[in-house]
Amino acid sequence: MLRREAAFWEGVAWGWRMALIVAHLSFMAFCYIRPNAPLLYPSYGAFDDLMPFVHWATVNLGAALLLLFLPPRVPFGLFSTLISAFVFWLMAGLFGAGGGLIYVSLLCYLFGALAMALFGRALWLYMVRVRWFRLRVMRRATHGR
Repeated sequence: MLRREAAFWEGVAWGWRMALIVAHLSFMAFCYIRPNAPLLYPSYGAFDDLMPFVHWATVNLGAALLLLFLPPRVPFGLFSTLISAFVFWLMAGLFGAGGGLIYVSLLCYLFGALAMALFGRALWLYMVRVRWFRLRVMRRATHGR
């Protein structure tokens, strides 16, 4: 197995962030282009019940801008990826409950899990700098206790 350098994993994390940004901007574009979608498609009715459909575009634009402009380190990396995961999981629940769109719901759950993976990465990069974590957790992991 090839050992990957830190630059490789930085590139992977950057690619994942860009994928999340594109997903947020895609849903935002749909919300702006078709603000009357809850009236035309019954499966989008649950979105309109929670808040006006155009506000979903604003929420997704905000999440995309947070991911794009906030640095991926602590605390901003934790904040931006947590917001992104929350928005995707909320959208997945609404797609599933509103119209039974299973595949779209699974795609939103996948993007939410991807955002949580980036959250875990940012949290790990923070925790390895904390002395208590290094002494108590990482030392035990290397000694097998």
